[in-house]
Amino acid sequence: AAPVMAEVALEEGDPSLRWEALRECLALDTATGFRTLVTLARRAEDPLSAPAGAVRAQLVEAHPQLLSLETA
Repeated sequence: AAPVMAEVALEEGDPSLRWEALRECLALDTATGFRTLVTLARRAEDPLSAPAGAVRAQLVEAHPQLLSLETA
């Protein structure tokens, strides 16, 4: 289910639906969810970019080992 949620989060559409899909993806599979979060954070034109970047920063501060997932 996590890959499907990741796809929904990365599609164009209702930002609130996409954000919820991202949250579910993170809950189901940390690696897939975190990679999806990083992808969203890097999309400057995406309305979810700033919030995704903020959550990424918070997660990395609390769990530095997540940095290894950005390049995996």
